Amino acid sequence: MKFNKIREETIKQRNSRMSKIETEEDLKNGLSFHGRNYKGDFATQRKKLLTFIQNRIEKEKAQDLKFIESVENANDLRNPLIITLEWKKSYMWGSNPKAFTNYGFEGSSIGGCGYCKTSTATAEALNSNLSILKFLFQAEE
Repeated sequence: MKFNKIREETIKQRNSRMSKIETEEDLKNGLSFHGRNYKGDFATQRKKLLTFIQNRIEKEKAQDLKFIESVENANDLRNPLIITLEWKKSYMWGSNPKAFTNYGFEGSSIGGCGYCKTSTATAEALNSNLSILKFLFQAEE
């Protein structure tokens, strides 16, 4: 199955990251954000920065499309997926979950505060296998 809608949305999201540089302040912020320093007048610097950003976006799009293709070519999910969360006591963070799947995945301990550790561990398990991702992509498509 081809994931054309996911491809289209990925390209749309990457293209929406293209910066609008219309003023000197926009240029200054863009150069600072991307860690660039170009010589020349406003037009020259603007052109160089926009070329840099466009090249970066194209590279990221190519990586995303390659990943989508690898998910398309993955084997189908053969067995039911079982995700197990094991909670360990942590003196600093309370309890930390660690995810396991019946496909051989063993995640890392999820610590910290200010976010849902359960959903982070579950997402780590779901992203661990291309067959699982293929199943999720099919549902999304």
